[in-house]
Amino acid sequence: MPGTGQDIAGQTAGRSRDVEVAPMAEGASIGPVTITVCREQDVELLERHVPSPGRNRFHARRFARQEQGLSTYLVAWLEDTPVGSGAILWDGCGAAEVRRCYPDCPELGGLGVWPPELRSLGVLTMEVGDGDTRSMIL
Repeated sequence: MPGTGQDIAGQTAGRSRDVEVAPMAEGASIGPVTITVCREQDVELLERHVPSPGRNRFHARRFARQEQGLSTYLVAWLEDTPVGSGAILWDGCGAAEVRRCYPDCPELGGLGVWPPELRSLGVLTMEVGDGDTRSMIL
């Protein structure tokens, strides 16, 4: 299982949590999903299991933003396999008109679940609804 991540202050923290995902479709369910803050060693696993489109190293770019303190890159794990991710952008939305209306409001974006067979099973609902994730945003 992946280890701990970092909190928004960059201090080591136990930012992983097992959560049972409620089935969203009749008869469909998956085991416990763990949410962690992305670590450097997670990037290659993400690239292998959730390939970036083209050659752009999407996950490496998101991790680099996290290392700069601009975001927190969250990874959803099913056992030792990454099955989803999303980023909290601490500077808010990239659109100036949105930032004017909602100053000092982080944006939760870039949410995804892989492989497609796991979509509609509640992975992102759990990721966004996780208490640790909410407390990081608030």
